[in-house]
Amino acid sequence: MDFNLILSETCKWNIEKLRKSSFNIECVSFGELLEEICERGSCDRAEPLEDVSYVDVSDVDWMSTLTDLAVVGVDSSITVIKSEFAYLMYGRGGFLIDSQRIPCVSRLSDAGIVSRRVLQYALDRELVGLGENVFYPRFGEAIDLQVMMRTLDTMLEMDVLEHVIEKYGDSIDFIFLDGDWLAFRSIHASPKFEDRVRRVVSRARKLGIIIWCIVKDPISRIILPTGSLFSSDAILFERFLPEKARSPLYFERNSKNGFSRVFFYIKLPDYRVLRIEMPFQIWKALEEEQRSWAIEVSIAQIAKNCWRIPYVIDQVNNFVKIRRMEKIGWIIGVKWFFSRKGVKFKLTHRAQEEILSVEVMGRK
Repeated sequence: MDFNLILSETCKWNIEKLRKSSFNIECVSFGELLEEICERGSCDRAEPLEDVSYVDVSDVDWMSTLTDLAVVGVDSSITVIKSEFAYLMYGRGGFLIDSQRIPCVSRLSDAGIVSRRVLQYALDRELVGLGENVFYPRFGEAIDLQVMMRTLDTMLEMDVLEHVIEKYGDSIDFIFLDGDWLAFRSIHASPKFEDRVRRVVSRARKLGIIIWCIVKDPISRIILPTGSLFSSDAILFERFLPEKARSPLYFERNSKNGFSRVFFYIKLPDYRVLRIEMPFQIWKALEEEQRSWAIEVSIAQIAKNCWRIPYVIDQVNNFVKIRRMEKIGWIIGVKWFFSRKGVKFKLTHRAQEEILSVEVMGRK
């Protein structure tokens, strides 16, 4: 059961210190795993690779395009259990294979959750044991829960990517990853983790696997010049791209650590804009015809899902998602665990309201 993983982490905490409520709130620096945050502003401006204003892709035939392909979707789901002395961040990562090589009835095959992780954001370095899954605020730094959640999300997806490539590398053609290819640049990433990313991409390239990363709610300004009236690239393309059309291809070079990408934006019928991107190491290994084919496959996955997010991403998201009732059950379980140990587990006001609403429903 997933909750046992969370419980095993909380069992490591210093219960005696918690019972006495003598917390040391000293801010310390992150450990070796989480080195200084990667410097921003190290990327050059994105340059267009096509001399077009947009490309109409409405006529894609997804059935013939995806015939005999094995496409993998990779996603993860994150949730947080909060207390006054630490945050438990729990994540679940998994994959799902969509292959037309097998009968239609069982086309979604080999769905599996292969990775679960618990990260702890602690205010007290003596409260929990040191390790790669424990994070502390830097001196003078406010608790940035979003950064920690992005860290866990990136770690989980890398776990799943390694598993999929190792186990299915000889029999799959595409991997669709839910999230920004360069997401780890905005987290506290160590050189060890960056080397791990390089190895995964290099292995995929040697096996001939093409990786697409899907950014569902892009808010970045990669293309827009400084001083633009638009707040993001996505808003720009929402305004000017026709429905079922994609932008030109763009190349963004990362001069700091060699991680670069090729990407385009596509406008969906509901006026949502996605960014579809690929690691440049994989892009440059493809022939010109393979590049056009790879783009067509990415759009075919969108068309297959009635012109929404790619089909495998939609399906795997439903598979790994941590739902509200599941989270509330864990909150109640952790609270019960600490009460048995004589420790007051103070929840946030919102978490208390969620639990009360569930308890009221249970009494009806």
